[in-house]
Amino acid sequence: MKSVVPLLFAPVIVALATKRAPISPDTLSSQISLDYLLEGTQKLQEFAYSYPQRNRVFGGAAHNDTLNYIYNELLQTGAYDLHRQPQVHTWTTGNQSLTVNGDTIDALSMVHSPSTNVTAELAITPRLGCSPSDYDSSAVGKVLLTRRGGCSFASKSILAASANAAGLIIYNNVAGRLRGTLGNPNDPSSPFAPTIGISLLDGQRLLRSITPNATSSNTTTATPSLRLTLYIHTESAPRLTYNVIAQTKDGDPTNIIAVGSHTDSVDAGPGINDNGSGTISSLALARALALTTSNTSFPLRHAVRFLFFTAEEFGLRGSTYYLHSLSATDRAHIRLYLNFDMIASPNYAYMIYDGDGSSFNVSAPTGSGHIEKTFQGYFESQNVSYQAAEFIRRSDYRAFMRHGIPVGGLFTGSDKVKTQHEAEVFGGRMGVPYDPHYHGPGDTVGNLSPEAFLMNARAAAFAVASYARDLDGIPVRNVSRVVREGFGDKRGGGQGVVVAL
Repeated sequence: MKSVVPLLFAPVIVALATKRAPISPDTLSSQISLDYLLEGTQKLQEFAYSYPQRNRVFGGAAHNDTLNYIYNELLQTGAYDLHRQPQVHTWTTGNQSLTVNGDTIDALSMVHSPSTNVTAELAITPRLGCSPSDYDSSAVGKVLLTRRGGCSFASKSILAASANAAGLIIYNNVAGRLRGTLGNPNDPSSPFAPTIGISLLDGQRLLRSITPNATSSNTTTATPSLRLTLYIHTESAPRLTYNVIAQTKDGDPTNIIAVGSHTDSVDAGPGINDNGSGTISSLALARALALTTSNTSFPLRHAVRFLFFTAEEFGLRGSTYYLHSLSATDRAHIRLYLNFDMIASPNYAYMIYDGDGSSFNVSAPTGSGHIEKTFQGYFESQNVSYQAAEFIRRSDYRAFMRHGIPVGGLFTGSDKVKTQHEAEVFGGRMGVPYDPHYHGPGDTVGNLSPEAFLMNARAAAFAVASYARDLDGIPVRNVSRVVREGFGDKRGGGQGVVVAL
């Protein structure tokens, strides 16, 4: 709703606006230092290494240390209204093995996969295994092989379970191992098949080893001599965790710039690029914003809300929970969302999410193209090349997209391989993943690119300051529209359980 200022007070407000220039994007970005970024990520690594697990999985001791550190750093500024948002989500871990004719294939069970220990024939699905028509009666009792892409891992697993398959193997569509999550483990209407991921190379080897015997127009069965043993042992438990939410005390609270990053890691390592880089960049930005706006010559016109999400690596749980917890009015007050996840990859490319859909033809809410152009403007001002990143909905922006909130952000790449063209533009090594230690024990401070880290953190500050002073180009979101949108696609699932800390 548009606020009306009584005429009596209008001259006073005009006079104040004349005296107090809005926050400068260049001033704020210049306050971000590499020293703070590296010190912060070193602190996160120390938290992980203080415990035998050497990770920062949500609900664990090192992740709790991370959240307490973020909270205390923000509290010291005195500039934010702080809130811990408790929730309970299912933590799971697993051991797995895959053997084919006695040979072991490197495999990783999907997060939330059911357990199994089965020896069965191997069959392949046509296309990508994203439609019920890709499965028929010949899939019963077999372990199915399909390629990554086309739909979510969860969708493939649910379809395989519906076909009474004994298990599902998903092989990567890019070089490298495949680790993923099946999303919500608490939906009894959508049971999963035991599911693992393997590399592109191993998937291609399995395909080449198959002599097709077409048993139907759909599922193709391997020769009976090609049998495999799939073993998955999964342990799970509910874990208490929380999001940390910090909103500026200044600025219009009905026009909010939301800034988000996830704070947790996978089981395999400390998660310093994924996503210590985004976490500490957001924290550095929040501290710089507090320092800059403490000078009364740089007020905020619009409020800034920092969102430190939990349990992203277990199915985007924290961000999904957060959006579901808001009323329609509260969601309408969020004018845009900026996402920072993996922004210091060692073999990086500077990537800006494709808000206008011109590169990947993926629709994003109106206003997302403006965010993309804002980031492009910053990189161009620094004479730095960039390229578009696709919205593949594997980070916390997904929940905001589903509610029609304009989204944008930065990314330096994960497990996909850098092309020759990208190596020519950005440097680095072609044929090597952007982050060779993605979701692994080597994702440490030594895995970071300091150059990319600083550039992206300053770009983030530039964008936040730009929108904190001017939201032209970002459509106003009215409550009636948000109510019609509802929760959108619920496949992310589940709101967790609220409990007191």
